[in-house]
Amino acid sequence: MGTVVATWSAKGVDESSGSAVFLSDGGTFLISVQDCNDNSEVTLSELPAPVAVGSYALKWKPKHQQAANGNAGGEYDVIGDTSYFTDENGTGSVVITDVDVDAGQFSGTFSFSGTDDTGGKTVEVSNGVLTKIDFQ
Repeated sequence: MGTVVATWSAKGVDESSGSAVFLSDGGTFLISVQDCNDNSEVTLSELPAPVAVGSYALKWKPKHQQAANGNAGGEYDVIGDTSYFTDENGTGSVVITDVDVDAGQFSGTFSFSGTDDTGGKTVEVSNGVLTKIDFQ
């Protein structure tokens, strides 16, 4: 797979990704990483721009174009199956531990609890590590 830029655990499985998507609208940014082995994806969205060292609570439900509530949010998506979202009552965070402006890269950690649309299924995404994610 080459260089691993993200690792995490969910549903008892350790997952990893060799690439990350970084998108910014100037006011916020998102990171999306996909594990190609089992077709799952983690997206961390509405993080405040510019990228800076700090801890960001995941207390927004990023589903179905729901308006942002001023907090960041997380989604764990099993492609073709179930999506799990953080919400205002959930727990989780993204902690950016290092920003290298010259290289245009940052590193950090993440974890969160997510619930599906019905509220009947939950998932714990834990031990998330982001390593030298490119940003603009």
